[in-house]
Parts: sequence; C-alpha cells; structure tokens
Amino acid sequence: MGTASATPANLFAYSAATAQAAHELENFVRSRVTPAILAYSQTQSCPLPIDAMVLSRLRAILATDEEVKQVGQDFLKAGGDAASLLLTHQRVVTTDDALAAAEAALAAEDVERIDQGYPHDPAAARAALARLNDLMARNRGDSEFATSLLRQLGPRGLLNLLGKLAAMGHYDHSKGALPQVRTAQRGLSSLLAQATDPASPHHLDAGWTQALDTAAGRSVPVTPYLDVTGYQLLEPLLGNPGAHFSTPFLTTFGRDLLAYERSSPGGKPPWANPLVNRPMTNLISPGDAGYDPMVGLLEALGRNREAATELLDPHGGKSSTIEYLVALRGWPCDVGGAHTGQTALAEALRAAAATEPTDAAQRRIAAELVRALGDDLGGKVPGPLRSGVTDVLGAHMAAGNLNGAFGDSSSGKPTVFGEQYLRLVLADLAQDPGHYQHLASFETAYARLHFHADPDLTAASMGQILGALVKGRIDAVRSGHLSADARHNAAVDGISWAVNEALAQVPTKGTAAGLAMQGVQQLANRIEQHFHQDTSAQANRTGTELFTAGQEDVKRAVRDLADHLLTGQGQERRAERLAVDASSGYGQAYGLAGGKPPVG
Repeated sequence: MGTASATPANLFAYSAATAQAAHELENFVRSRVTPAILAYSQTQSCPLPIDAMVLSRLRAILATDEEVKQVGQDFLKAGGDAASLLLTHQRVVTTDDALAAAEAALAAEDVERIDQGYPHDPAAARAALARLNDLMARNRGDSEFATSLLRQLGPRGLLNLLGKLAAMGHYDHSKGALPQVRTAQRGLSSLLAQATDPASPHHLDAGWTQALDTAAGRSVPVTPYLDVTGYQLLEPLLGNPGAHFSTPFLTTFGRDLLAYERSSPGGKPPWANPLVNRPMTNLISPGDAGYDPMVGLLEALGRNREAATELLDPHGGKSSTIEYLVALRGWPCDVGGAHTGQTALAEALRAAAATEPTDAAQRRIAAELVRALGDDLGGKVPGPLRSGVTDVLGAHMAAGNLNGAFGDSSSGKPTVFGEQYLRLVLADLAQDPGHYQHLASFETAYARLHFHADPDLTAASMGQILGALVKGRIDAVRSGHLSADARHNAAVDGISWAVNEALAQVPTKGTAAGLAMQGVQQLANRIEQHFHQDTSAQANRTGTELFTAGQEDVKRAVRDLADHLLTGQGQERRAERLAVDASSGYGQAYGLAGGKPPVG
C-alpha cells in the first residue's frame, strides 16, 4: 500500500471507492450469483467460477477498506475530528471477519457436497474435499472462520464429516484420495483447537463443547455396515501434533471420556477390542489407527502441561485417574503391535509431573504414580512407561522431593512418596543400565548441591536411593545369567533329544548290540549333563562386587562432600558418622527392596 495524504478529500475518495465496490458486488450477486444458484439446484453442477468471482470482489472491498482505515488514522493524527468524521460518513467498513464468514459458508456447502457425494459419487466428493482443504488452508489461524464453520456444522455435522473422511480414506483407492483425507483431518484438528479455545478472539461457547462431548459417546455411521463412536472419530484431531488444544477443552473432554470408559458395561468401552473397529479413523499418525480415543487425548495432554496436571491430579480424594490409566486399564495393541497408548501415557506423565516438580500438584501426581505402580503392579513398570517414569522420578530427585522420602521406619511416620513402593519402583527401573545411570546421576548431583543445607538428611537419602537402585542392577545381572543358562541348556537338551531319537531307530538284535546301545545312550546322557551350565555362582559373585563397590562409592562420596563443605571442630568425626549412616541406609534400602544378602 502506498503512502496516503492525510486529507479529508483523500479519505472521501477512498470511501467513495469502497461504496462503489459494494454497489458492484450487490449488482453482481443479483445478476450472476442468484441465477447460478438456481441453475445449480437444477443441474447439481458446482458453480466454481461464480464462487471465485464473489471472493475476488470481496477481497477488492477488503483491500479498499484497509486503505480507508489507514487514511483515517493519518487524518486523526493530523488533528482531524473523529466525531465529525463518523457523523458525516455513516457507513460499515468491511472487515476480515466478513470475508472469513463468507468463506466458512462456502466450506459448509462443500461439507454438504461430501456428505451427498460419498459413496454414491466419489469424484464429486473428492472435488468438494479438495475445495474444503483449500478454504481451510487459506483461512488457517482465522478464529472467525473456524468458529463460523463449526457452528454451521454443529457437533453431529462435524462427526458425520469425520465418518465420511474415515470411509474415504479406507475405501477410496483413487490417486490422491488418501493425502486429501489426511490434509482434511489436520485442518479440522486446527479448526477445532482454535474454535474451542476461550482465548481466541472468536470461539464457540461451552454449550457447543458440551454438545460435542455428548455426541461423541454415540455411534456414527462410517459405512452402511459399520458404526464407530464419535470419540474414535475425534481421536486423530486430538492426537494431531500440529494442533494445541486449550486446557478447558481438554479437561472437560478428558473427564467425559474417562467417565464414558469407566461406566461402560464390564468396564470395557467399544474400543477395548480393536478387531471390531474397522476402518482406521486416524490417517495422520503412522502406527495409530485411531481405534482408542484415549491415545489422542493423552497425546494432546503431552503438549499441554497445565491440562495434563489438572486432569491427572489426585487432589481432593477423587478416584485416581493415574491408577486407572497406569495399572487398571487395558491397552490394546495398535497397528503393527505397537503400544501407542502407553507411549502416549508416558508423554502425558512427563508433562503432568516432570515439568514443574516444585509444584504441589505435580508432586501429588508423582507420588500417586509411585503408589499405583507399587501397590497394583508390585513395582514393575510396564515397558512403554519406563522412560517416562524415569524422567518423572529424576525430575523430583533434582528438585529434592525424594530427599527424606525414606524416613525412620520405626517412627511409623508416613512420607509423601510411599517409601516401600518407591524402593520397588527404583529397583525395577534400575535394571535398565541407562535408567540406572540417569537416576543415580540426578541423586548424586542433588546431594552435591544441597549437602551443606542438611548434611544428615542428604547423606541418609542418598544412601537409601542408591541402595534401591543397586538392587535393580544386581537383579539385572542375575536375570541375565539365568536367561543365558536357560538358552544354553535348552540347546544342549535339543541336541541330546535328537541323538536319542536317532539311536531309537537303530536295530538292536542280540545281547551284544543291546549292551552297546545302552552304553552309547549313557554316554550321551553324561555328555548332556557335562555341557549343562549353571552360572548362578558367578552371578552371585558379580552381584556381591556391585553391592560392595556401590556401598564404598556412597561412603566415599559422603566423606568427600563433608570434607569440602563442613568445617569446625569434630569435622572428621562427623564426616565419618555421615558416611556410616549413608552406608547403613544403602544396605537397608537394598534389603527392603527385596535384595538378597550378597554372598561371595
């Protein structure tokens, strides 16, 4: 736009240009659009040229109005009177919102064409889908477009469109159909995120969102022979990594989804058995078929710390969502046998409990996570959750929340983190060398930084935590030896069985032949016994070495910290006492976590 002279004459000229453009548009609508719409209703052909010309005229008005607004601003800066200007020229300036609303109306028409066209006229449905994608791309980030389109569709209309997209993506094998469906799911995801965000300039009210939650629990036809729930159709929209849903939307939607699942007959919602849910509803994310809507919710929570914390916080004595998700809920395998749901849960746990460990809610979530794993699963952390749980506990170690988690057992005083459950979980995680190193480094780093503030508590806690961790390392060593022995001995047994089977086929006539055969079989049995291996003694020796080395490391670390940070009379005696206390806590935690006494 060029620089405009701030004079009333120029302002009036621009206003006149705008008015003229508006008149031209009105005449155009009367003379061209109305007859075209009538013709369209009779022939079912799509008036694409008419749409393009309407949009072109609207953009001309918009561009003119932008110049009018700029000149008005310059006029006011130059000392013009705003009141006289508005009274003299009473007119409505066309805005971006008007254009967005007009394009939303066109998009709603294309949605109707998709509904009418598929499956009877796939080509027409694909053409309408391409136009819908173009309109969504052109208005990306415009809250008026998003709100206006979704308001026109309504919750049921949105779910019906998603059902059509799932069917087209699965059954329409025409070139380009699948990419168009993916694009549409991504676009609708962004629209829904923006239109349900109370912080957007334009957004849907709570009533619309509640109606969506209600509709999501009902069946939506995908084909004449198959229905899925609305929750499943919304799964790819929530799981789309390119969309960020607001905290109010996610917490409301999440509570409704959890209530729907837990109130289903037998506690099993329709998606508990993925084999009955065809076709795939998620065409965005590889490995995620969209059968389980909880996956999409958890993926969205993983990108929204506030919503994840609010939804998973067990504060107030409410039924533990964490216990349900971590220990009680089933997680059916997804495409290719992947555990997509538990992987998404790990990300949600990171967001809810590892991002702000000094926050009281995140401490409650971490403590409830430990309790659920310890109480319901015996401290065994499921594979897909191990990395996420390690990060959560590492963050709380670094924040000092585990310092003092292991209190004086004789006092009976409860701790925020149930100490017995914490020992079991730490020991289980430490069976993975990477997780052991991660957790041990966090604890020793915290001790170095905070030893001076409370030497007694820090030394005791470090000994307890590292003792629980070394129990996991020793378990891993023993398990490795047992597994190796089992594989080796199974191979030896297989060879022995094959030899005996072959000998059984050899004819044994006469006493001499029979005696010879018995001798061969006895030799084969002795060979089998000879080659069987039992490395448990070696495992015990290795375990003892690990335990002893860890205990010495704890004492050395505490002595070093005390030597550098403690001063005054009796410093050496105090340092030694702290080292002994840490060593004692180390052995106690190892034993309480289930560790057997080390043997040589």
